[in-house]
Amino acid sequence: MCRLRSLFILLPVFLSTFPTAFAMEPGNNKPVHNSRLFLAADISMAWPEFSNDMTIDNGAPYPAPYNQDQYTVKSQKQAALGILGGLQWQRQNDWIPAYSLGLRYQHLFSRSYSGLIVQYSLPQFTNYHYSWDINSDALMLFSKVDIYRFGRFLPYVDIGLGASINHSRHFQESALPGITPRLSPYFGDKTKPNFAYMLGMGVDYELGSNLSIFLGYNYQNLGRVQSGRGISTWSGEYLDLGRYKANLITLGASCYLDANQPLLG
Repeated sequence: MCRLRSLFILLPVFLSTFPTAFAMEPGNNKPVHNSRLFLAADISMAWPEFSNDMTIDNGAPYPAPYNQDQYTVKSQKQAALGILGGLQWQRQNDWIPAYSLGLRYQHLFSRSYSGLIVQYSLPQFTNYHYSWDINSDALMLFSKVDIYRFGRFLPYVDIGLGASINHSRHFQESALPGITPRLSPYFGDKTKPNFAYMLGMGVDYELGSNLSIFLGYNYQNLGRVQSGRGISTWSGEYLDLGRYKANLITLGASCYLDANQPLLG
């Protein structure tokens, strides 16, 4: 897996950093590639991966883990919207017929996460339910390489490196049936900047010389998600969901701005 991820990182960066390496045919001065602007948009469905429940110190004078309350985590699917723009270089070759470099903005739409609060880490003290809303914005330097041309189909790999801003807000707690409500911790809202990256692969399908659609998979790490601090006896505590890691299925379309060719030529 590490070697595969290294390939995803090194191949697009190498090709996008050195576009002139493919500029001429061996032995003559005939150009074999041209560059053009591109704009793209995509929609995605994300399946987050959270490996652990959250814990906070409950202030009880007991040894671990009884001095902690557990907050179970149930992952939720989230929709995302991406907008991309940059330069694409085309080559007159079936192998690596095109490669791109640009910027990608992604908005992960807000979704309510919920779970149970297990006091003292004892299942018999599962007394409360909680929910809070999470969304994210990310901006990444983006690189994509089409590997081979099969007619109108072009398999690709892509990567992105940049920053994300993760938002958590609207924490709410409620007592389960038969349980007396307590003073809620009221964990505050928080906006947290992070380093973020993505690795992906997929297939482009050319509708015309200047228009294509694509279907892909990518893995993203958008950094940590945390709440603000609580109130009263929880004023020193906060929820930490860990790193937001997700698998995404993406569908999108790309438009290439080439004045010499019609959109569907």
